[in-house]
Amino acid sequence: MILSRLLLNPLERNVARDLGSPDEMHKTLWNLFSPEKPDGANGRRVLFRTELHTETVPPSVLVLSWKAPQWKRLPSGYIAGNEAGCCHSIDYEPVPAGRSGGGIPIHNGDIFQFRLVANPTRRVGKFDHRQPVPKRKIPGKRVGLLKEEEQCDWLIRKGTVHGFELGRDLQIEPLGMVRSTAKGAKRKWLSVRYSGSIRVVEPAAFCDALLAGIGPAKGFGFGLLSIKLS
Repeated sequence: MILSRLLLNPLERNVARDLGSPDEMHKTLWNLFSPEKPDGANGRRVLFRTELHTETVPPSVLVLSWKAPQWKRLPSGYIAGNEAGCCHSIDYEPVPAGRSGGGIPIHNGDIFQFRLVANPTRRVGKFDHRQPVPKRKIPGKRVGLLKEEEQCDWLIRKGTVHGFELGRDLQIEPLGMVRSTAKGAKRKWLSVRYSGSIRVVEPAAFCDALLAGIGPAKGFGFGLLSIKLS
């Protein structure tokens, strides 16, 4: 896998469009890997996370992909300077410690600082009234978890599945609703930024989460878990 960071030019109109639309950012990033299509036969997917700019730091996008992006496919003026200074990529293959074949070793008990922008939701079930009593409950739509306690519990549950425990320094920052700008679309996603420390308790599951992401709406800027040593 390849992990890339791209520094963006906030004055370029395509950048402004993409930062305001997960659909458009999704299209722009997928164009870097054309002609292959998303979620194809090999289940390939691009994870990304945008970070808005400050007075001294331009906006950026972190991208996790199965191969190196073709930066030349970006619109003219899209990056904040020349390619060498604004497009950075590294090989990224976290693996459980002790596994042969190289990669970044992840040990049981490792502690990392992390960042995650996620779409914490629950699925609201409904009863299938076509069935005789007792009626079978069928999956319904996803709804965002608006309370901080619910958002915290959501990530704790994800940690149980993905092999990590949260530290006491967990920070939860609501980022509001992100709406689809696609024509005729009514999709919207609750956006929440999590940060703090995590401890690895199951390296294999944790590595899978680093490579595959956490939670729903991964194709629209959610779920990319980034870490650094604490």
